[in-house]
Amino acid sequence: MKKKKILRIALIIAAVILTASVGFAGVCAALAFTDNYKDKYTLYETDDSFLDIVLKNAITGREFILTEAQINTYLNKTVCMNTENGERKIKNLRLYFHSESDTELYARINFMGHDCGLYSRISVILDPITGIAAVRFYDTKLGELSVPDKVRDNILSDAAEENKLMTFQDGVLYVKTMYVYEFKNFSLTLNLEKFEPTDSGVRCRTNSLTLEALKAVKDYFLSDDGQALCKKLFGYNLYDLRDGILKKIFG
Repeated sequence: MKKKKILRIALIIAAVILTASVGFAGVCAALAFTDNYKDKYTLYETDDSFLDIVLKNAITGREFILTEAQINTYLNKTVCMNTENGERKIKNLRLYFHSESDTELYARINFMGHDCGLYSRISVILDPITGIAAVRFYDTKLGELSVPDKVRDNILSDAAEENKLMTFQDGVLYVKTMYVYEFKNFSLTLNLEKFEPTDSGVRCRTNSLTLEALKAVKDYFLSDDGQALCKKLFGYNLYDLRDGILKKIFG
């Protein structure tokens, strides 16, 4: 009888533990799949001028400010892309920049077959030589659930797995800032050398173009396609500039 009683108590305890575990898992799942971030990761304002601003200031060699709208529009077109098997691991992405604190990230991701809202604080350290940004995540939440580092790392590793711009290693997400401009008969490779968050934007600078590259750009700008691009970037083409200079000299 005593053995049966002990067995019965053990079974009851096991049942209670199992029920509690299932209940806890259900609560965690409900919190993780609760998405209250839609207003945060949805882009209500878009601006496609990111690449134009980068190229224009790379030619002049100046520092420049990129707005949140320009950066987030570009990221959603380059990071939120279908993978080779037709899936999108990152479906929406939006960054909020601050001058006195780290950047906030909101996203909608596909994790374990479910679309989830994601929030995290991130710190960004840019290598000015390689143009690779090392991004560290902390205070990460999946939905309303704060996630441990191991789960966070699984999410980041999964998101970076098939994205050519990103790799994940030792708890750090490495993002390439390099962009290759393809022109007729030549190309330019630009990457960020400065990435300094300000309120609602980022102060940036790219690698300097060599004299050979500037000459190639000049030759391109003298072509029909190049004149149109020059007009778009600077408000005039090179022939307009030449004629304006001659007019000022000779009246």
